[in-house]
Amino acid sequence: MSGTRNQSLLPTLDITSFTNCFKGPALCLYNDAVFSQEDWNGVRKLCDSIKKDDPLRVGQFGLGFKSAFHITDYITIISGSQLLFMDPSAPLLFIDPSKPPVDQKCRFVPLSDLGKVLPESIALQLWGTYLTFQHILTGTFPATLFWFPLRQQPSQLSPTVYTKDRVRQLFDSFSVEAPICLTFLRALEQVSLQRVEIDLRTSVLVHQVGYHNDGVSDARQQRQNLRHILHQCEGRPSTSITSQYQVTIHNTKDGQVSKQTMLVLHYLPGQQDKYCIKYKGNEPHRYIPLVGVAVPTQPIATSWAQGSLFTFLPLPLDPANATGLPVQVNAYFTLDQNRRHVKWRTHKSSKEPDNESSVNDPTAPTMEQDPRAPTVEQSSVYDPPDFPMELESSIEDPSLQDTDLQPEGEITFQLIEKGTRHCRDKLIDSLGYTYKKKMQ
Repeated sequence: MSGTRNQSLLPTLDITSFTNCFKGPALCLYNDAVFSQEDWNGVRKLCDSIKKDDPLRVGQFGLGFKSAFHITDYITIISGSQLLFMDPSAPLLFIDPSKPPVDQKCRFVPLSDLGKVLPESIALQLWGTYLTFQHILTGTFPATLFWFPLRQQPSQLSPTVYTKDRVRQLFDSFSVEAPICLTFLRALEQVSLQRVEIDLRTSVLVHQVGYHNDGVSDARQQRQNLRHILHQCEGRPSTSITSQYQVTIHNTKDGQVSKQTMLVLHYLPGQQDKYCIKYKGNEPHRYIPLVGVAVPTQPIATSWAQGSLFTFLPLPLDPANATGLPVQVNAYFTLDQNRRHVKWRTHKSSKEPDNESSVNDPTAPTMEQDPRAPTVEQSSVYDPPDFPMELESSIEDPSLQDTDLQPEGEITFQLIEKGTRHCRDKLIDSLGYTYKKKMQ
């Protein structure tokens, strides 16, 4: 919430008012980065979002931080030198008629004063995996911790009770997408799910997926460079932008470890290129024609035969979200209301002016070839061993007609085709082969 209301610490600490924020069982999230002031400003806007109109923010495609209130009525955040206690149902507190009321929905407390609202021994028992006495003493926590007490009974916010079993189901559903969830994210490198036993001392690793040391430095640098360039040009470069890197992702579950090495390519056409792509629907500033493709290099994953669609995170793994290509595809797709599927343009919607789904519009202008992009020489043929040549053949495969991602959706299809061929060329080059396609 924002405005003239005071959102700082109450003049006199009412310890009992914080009790609900520390209860268990709870879902605990830890991130090794510290909140910026912009993060603090955004997270306390309970009825708004700072990301929805920013095309460079991945969060605009998700359900958002406020979706945490589906499982809890109270949130505690510890980051840097501050704690934030959130209670959306808390009433305004009128202390002095001459002053604005105190908004108890969001209350800040310096980390050094944590002992005034919660005994330090209990704080260390709850969060001792990450928080230490030294952090409390110095008043600085070099990371961010979220504490979501599970809703134990119906409340003003929601009638839904959230049990430990439902959290386990949440973990299980994540495990389905875990091996590919990091593919197109711009900063995250590892996700670990752990179950802490009732004694709060023993933790069990449920699932972990993360970048392996091989190539991680280059991938990190390439992703940082891409973020920097996108922010500099606000997602509208004058000339095309490409970024590619190879990364190995380790997936650990039930003591079993698997790994997948992939080549990832990001491509964004420029405003001064031979072609210029413009979104024709509502709120055009929210969408940029950035596309990413990822191809497995070792091993060649058979599970990628149909591929998946992403809006930075994978859409639910069902046939409606299959690419029809042996690659993963990321783009600024418009999504349906529940954010589970791409909103494809239909015959009916094509007659509606400024329809938002026109991002996937088959009537959009055909994209012409960029003369500066890498191409494949049209002469003789050489097939490198163990290279997934179905990567190219699937683009012209008639079976592609069974998916929504077919050539009649010219703008989307050609971006993916271009990115796929570019990715293939980079892969062959990285393997030390020379590849030339046979003239037809």
